[in-house]
Amino acid sequence: MATVRLFANLREAAGTGRVDLPGDTVGDVLEAAVARFGDDFAAGLGVANVWVNGDAADRATAVGSSDEIALIPPVSGGAGASSVPHDATPALLGMILLATFLIANIINLQALAFAAVGGALAWLWDLGDTMGERSLAVPVIPTLIAAAAAGNATYRWGAAGLAGALGLGLILVLAWPLFDARYRNLEAIGAAGLMALTASVGAGALVLIRVESAATVTAFLVIMLFGALAAWVVRRFLPDLAGLDPNLAATIGVVIGAVVVSATAETLTPAVTIVAGAVAVAGWFAGKVIGSMIRSGDVAHTTREPGLLTAIDGIVLAAAGFWAGLLLFG
Repeated sequence: MATVRLFANLREAAGTGRVDLPGDTVGDVLEAAVARFGDDFAAGLGVANVWVNGDAADRATAVGSSDEIALIPPVSGGAGASSVPHDATPALLGMILLATFLIANIINLQALAFAAVGGALAWLWDLGDTMGERSLAVPVIPTLIAAAAAGNATYRWGAAGLAGALGLGLILVLAWPLFDARYRNLEAIGAAGLMALTASVGAGALVLIRVESAATVTAFLVIMLFGALAAWVVRRFLPDLAGLDPNLAATIGVVIGAVVVSATAETLTPAVTIVAGAVAVAGWFAGKVIGSMIRSGDVAHTTREPGLLTAIDGIVLAAAGFWAGLLLFG
């Protein structure tokens, strides 16, 4: 059986976002889905885009028990374009953002703080857009305010500023429904709170790493670059390689990056670099889980989620993991 992940109106028609269905090809699996979920599902399926393990597919594509099929309706109001962009787009945007952080880091702490806040705000906006495509309203404005406050407070007062901003940001998110009745439901408040905390911690942690030194931020970014490149290569060119999915590839890439950095970094010992990199991997997975749950309502393993900034879902909390590794073992 292949795992089928459903989005938007297909998810609503089926009453679930994830189901295992029999079939040796995509066409066989889709027929089984129509037989189970009925005419409303079949109508939505007619215009849906089909992806297998993150790559565009057709009904003749062979599938097995380890494959994930994503059925994604067109963007609302659009002309049949998938809500998941071409595979290269998220990767390219992720590389651009990493390059922006690297340049800002070279300039000074203030520039890095500005870039960290900007990256967090862009990520939050992208999450809000993808939730909107699933017809789920989430209060994005308080999350943006919370992330901006966290980055700036960390720049001004360090870890104490980050802690204070996290508390104030969470209060703002919880209080927002008092002024806007659209968000008076647990799903909207829970998603907004998770988004605000994640983005705030990510932006603040990157600033705290920069407080250690510019070289430390460079080490972190290089390690993340190794992980992001490894995940993209496997997803794009080696999707059928047994036993190796993008998450495992990212882990291997991060470890290799940590080893390379440990051999060249003057401010970090090899042991500290590798341990901090390992903790960053845990943060990477946590970020991927949070990002995929907010974007699609389910945890993705090998498929690529809707949105333009999916490439940095893991990096957001990887920064917190790397900083925690430095704090505990440095």
